[in-house]
Amino acid sequence: MTMNNQLTVRPVATDIEAQETRRLLTEQIHARIEAPMPTGPVHDDGTLRPTLIGAWRDNRLTGAALIGPAIQAARQMLAGQGTTPGTYQAAQTIMRHVAMSEAIAVHPDHRHEGIGLEIKRFCDTWAARH
Repeated sequence: MTMNNQLTVRPVATDIEAQETRRLLTEQIHARIEAPMPTGPVHDDGTLRPTLIGAWRDNRLTGAALIGPAIQAARQMLAGQGTTPGTYQAAQTIMRHVAMSEAIAVHPDHRHEGIGLEIKRFCDTWAARH
């Protein structure tokens, strides 16, 4: 997705982009990110899996996101309800069909420019396709 002001939002494509994206997320989000974070780009085969998203302007990373299956929600369901067959199946369905934006961060120098909103919109579209 490209905006008129040259902002490009997309999944990371290289190990270096993944490293930069992970760094931005961990530096800007002071709470521990519970979801598994990929170490590199993820092959998009249409399935729901943890994916790093980056927002670039002029070849510089300005924002980032981690999106993937709602693993924590499924775990909480199992912890609260036990492991009855129905609960286990429901948790599996959540992990296969429910996407969650685990983290969205924008570099401090680029806040209040609408980057976070564009990342959120991209993640919503990405989730609908996966």
